[in-house]
Amino acid sequence: MFKRFMNLVKGSANKGMKKLETPELMAEEAQMELEKAAKDLKEATIDARTNEKMLEKKVEAASKKIEEWKARAALAVQQKNDDIARQCLQKKKEMEVELESLNMQLEEQKRISLSMNDRRIQVERELSEFKLKKQQLIARMQAGDALADAKSIGDVSSVTSGIDQFEEKIREQEMRNEVLRELDEDTLLEDEFKKLESSQGVSAAPSAVDDELAQLKQKLLEDKSSE
Repeated sequence: MFKRFMNLVKGSANKGMKKLETPELMAEEAQMELEKAAKDLKEATIDARTNEKMLEKKVEAASKKIEEWKARAALAVQQKNDDIARQCLQKKKEMEVELESLNMQLEEQKRISLSMNDRRIQVERELSEFKLKKQQLIARMQAGDALADAKSIGDVSSVTSGIDQFEEKIREQEMRNEVLRELDEDTLLEDEFKKLESSQGVSAAPSAVDDELAQLKQKLLEDKSSE
């Protein structure tokens, strides 16, 4: 769209322009697209940061659950109920697996949030630059020196480069949105895989749980002997 706008400006001196394709109208259309892109990126950044904060809350909750199951296991040992203690320690280990998965998701979400915010800043900067360039282009066209200005615009690499960069950024954002959708699908698959690993590890877990139970009993004995 932006290349079309530049070609329109350069070719307007050699042929009549349709009423609906004046430089002013094309510039306004380009600006509207930039503004929409900036708005969409802002909303996407807000969504990304919201997801990040939600994951932080989940990590915090999982950490508390681990401590709760640990405390319950200690209480069961004090009451000489090894079966309950084992169950509590097993729950604790399951929460530790979940916490590890949540931490991985959180790190990835932080990366996405940071990248999205950087893109938002870049696009907003491009929008400000385009507004300035738009006024310059329109002023040149209205000055009546179309032939000279068309050549000048064609030689000014900073103008065309900035517009081409923005066009590339829009394409990148479209691909980023597609990647985000894939990431959501990958996260769901990862969660299912973690559940499968957890279910397969239940049969081997008792030995680790028994070890932790023995350590817990030993600690309680040492605490009593030191009193």
